[in-house]
Amino acid sequence: MPESKNQSESTAGQSTNGAASGEEATTNLEPVTLEELSACVTELAAQQEELEIKLIRQEHRLIPAVQRVFTVYREGGDGSQAQKEQRLAALLALAENLIFRRVTTIIVASVIGLAGTLIAILTLFEFKDQNKAILEQNRLFQEQNQQQLVATNGQMVSELIGDLYEARKADSVQSDSNWDVPKPLVFRILSVSEALLPYDSAEISNDSYPDYSIRIVSRERGELLQALVAMCVGFPLNPSPNFSHSCLGNAYLPEANLEYSYLRDAKLRGANLQYANLRDTDLRGAFFTNADLWRANLRNSDLRDASLRNAYLRDADLPEANLEDANFRYSNLQGANLERAIVTNVQLDSARILSTADFQVNIAASGEPDSLVDFLSYAIEQGAIVVEEDE
Repeated sequence: MPESKNQSESTAGQSTNGAASGEEATTNLEPVTLEELSACVTELAAQQEELEIKLIRQEHRLIPAVQRVFTVYREGGDGSQAQKEQRLAALLALAENLIFRRVTTIIVASVIGLAGTLIAILTLFEFKDQNKAILEQNRLFQEQNQQQLVATNGQMVSELIGDLYEARKADSVQSDSNWDVPKPLVFRILSVSEALLPYDSAEISNDSYPDYSIRIVSRERGELLQALVAMCVGFPLNPSPNFSHSCLGNAYLPEANLEYSYLRDAKLRGANLQYANLRDTDLRGAFFTNADLWRANLRNSDLRDASLRNAYLRDADLPEANLEDANFRYSNLQGANLERAIVTNVQLDSARILSTADFQVNIAASGEPDSLVDFLSYAIEQGAIVVEEDE
């Protein structure tokens, strides 16, 4: 009992002490005035407005930025400083979005364009290397094919010339006598001449001449023709072999009988054709620059587009020859007979003719009715040089 009484007294004492402490704490709190509370609210409102301005300023999406501009301007407001700062922040956010997007678009487009350009350049270099390799490969193939062609053509010509020599020997033909080739050999000459296709490029002039150019020729056809002339084969051959594009540069063919031959586009630069018989021969586009055709027979031959520049045609016989568009510049035509030859568009600049040239030529194009004029007068008009007999 005494112990219980002591515990009760202790508990009551503690309660009394706690109450006293609470009253003392309440008494220590300072009262808040209305002015202080208003200042606190104003500060919080300012912080809120500043936060809103920062949020508006940091808007990185275009559509919300546009919407924000419309919102702040549509609401109007009281024209306060905070309202002005919100509008300014909205405008700056919109401007940054527009500039950022444009700059980003330009940068992306530039990067894509540069990447595409780089890829295109690399592709072009690759294509260039591939084309170079292909061209080199084609060149090697062409050289290989040409070597094979040269070997094949050379073998065909050698075998044919050997067989012709044996056949002539078997016919007991004298060395200076004309030889009528047997018909089987004539057909063989025809087939071989057709098979000897032109493949070799040859310069037909030099840089000092304006008609300088390159032509494709067949050296084997030229060799075959020279062999036939050397064996005194009787021309014309029927059927006529194909000796077009023959390479006969500087060939020695005086008194050669090549009448009715097919020598279109042949290269005869510097060839010796003195007294040669080229009557009724197809010489279209043939190249006779610097050739010696003294007293050659070119009656009724076809020399259209032929080049006889600086050729020696003194006392040559060219009656009724077709000389349309032929080039006789600087050639020697002293004593040449061009009676009724077609001279349409003939180039006679600085060509030498005799003052005694007394015949008429045809200035009408081939296939048209004759239009005869005096050759001497016509040649002078074309720039020819008139010389006397003893010059």
